[in-house]
Amino acid sequence: MNIIKLKINKKIYIFILCSLIYNLLLSLMYMNSDNINTLIINIYSNVDLLRVENVIKIILWMLPQIIMIRYFGNFFEENLLSNTTVIFTRTSKRSYFLLKNVFSLFLNIIIVCMIQVVSIIFVSIVIKVPVSINFMTFLIICRIILYYFLLLLIINGFSVLWKSINGVFIVMLVEITMVYLSGMLLEYYQIMIKYIPVNIGIISINNFGMGLNNIESIIYCLVYVIFFLIVTIFLFWKKEFLN
Repeated sequence: MNIIKLKINKKIYIFILCSLIYNLLLSLMYMNSDNINTLIINIYSNVDLLRVENVIKIILWMLPQIIMIRYFGNFFEENLLSNTTVIFTRTSKRSYFLLKNVFSLFLNIIIVCMIQVVSIIFVSIVIKVPVSINFMTFLIICRIILYYFLLLLIINGFSVLWKSINGVFIVMLVEITMVYLSGMLLEYYQIMIKYIPVNIGIISINNFGMGLNNIESIIYCLVYVIFFLIVTIFLFWKKEFLN
């Protein structure tokens, strides 16, 4: 059995085209970006928490996540259901099957995000935004990838208990709630927002460029990933059968 399962098919070409169009349209809104780092932040991680009434900006921030969820929100459900008989007749292999799918999910997310990065580089050249790849670029991309992985790990983890669509609704509702909660806390209890998971995925939280440190956010995200991975493994071991 393959250790890695790539969910890459003919639909990926449609995804590449959509990515180019999406990044081009969003780039036109941020043509004044100083460099490619700023452009990536503006497109994928910019929410002004001081003005949470700006629903459009929140929707634009969530749209790439929704696309990722559309592709990988049922990753466990598809792959584990196809091996249900094998998994539950080989109890000692449960953790192996789950971890194999977690690794495959992570690899798929990296591939899709790299497609996005390449499209942004192309768009940056077109609109003449300086393309200077450095360590900060690496940290920004890692932070976005890990945040997407955390979201999809939670959603797919829920699929061990319920249908994956239920996990999507729950996670999206909680995420939106956290955004508005962060907006309320920002004015009076700014130190608290770093403990709200949604802010890992928000690099620029207002128009003044305030945000959590990239390295700090990556560490927080890794902690959350490990926690939810342990929870998912525990639930998977307790599960008698998959829905």
